[in-house]
Amino acid sequence: MTSDIRDELMNRLDHFKLTPKVVVDIDGKADGSQGVLSQRFPKSRLISTGSSSGSPAGGESIIRRWLRGGPRIEHLDCAVHELPLPDGSVDLVIAHDWSPGVDSLDAALSEIHRVLMAGGLFLCSSPSAMTAPSQPDIHDFGSALMRAGFVEPVLDIDRFSDEGGEIIHVAAFAGSARGPANDGEVVVPFPKSTRR
Repeated sequence: MTSDIRDELMNRLDHFKLTPKVVVDIDGKADGSQGVLSQRFPKSRLISTGSSSGSPAGGESIIRRWLRGGPRIEHLDCAVHELPLPDGSVDLVIAHDWSPGVDSLDAALSEIHRVLMAGGLFLCSSPSAMTAPSQPDIHDFGSALMRAGFVEPVLDIDRFSDEGGEIIHVAAFAGSARGPANDGEVVVPFPKSTRR
C-alpha cells in the first residue's frame, strides 16, 4: 500500500507546472520518494531528511548518476520542526507517508512554511486519525495549515476498505512571509462575474 500512496502523491505533481531549484523530501527513502523525485527533477537540488542508507536514487549506480550530471541527494539529520535551511530557500516540500502527530503538527508546518519561498508548494500524504489515533484528522490538518500561513490548501481523503485505513492528501502553497497572520479562517474568493 505504501508504494501506491507514494505513486498517488507523485502523480499529483502533474497538476502543477514546476521547475524547482530546491526540493526537500521529508523522511524520504532511498528506494522510494528520493528515486522518483530525482528522476522527475534531475536538475534540482534534492535534500532529504530521511535515511541515507539503501540503494542509490532509482536504483541507478552512483557512477552513472555522476556521469549524466544528475542530482546528488543531500541528507539532513534533523527533526521537521528544526530544518537547518534559510527562510524562503525551498521551492517544493514533499512528505510521503508522513506522521507528524497531533502535538507537533503546528511546529512542523510552521517550519515547512518558513523554508518555503512565497508561492512554494507543500505536498504530503499522512495517515489520518482513523488509521493512527495519534495523527491529526483532516480538520486539524486544514486548520494547522492556515495557522502556519499556507494559502489555498486542498485536502482530501483516500479510504482503503480492505485495510480499514485512511490517508490524508494535502496540497498547499506558502503565503507571503510579509502578509498578515492567518487566524485559521478559510476564505474562498469568487471570480467577478460580468454581464453583457
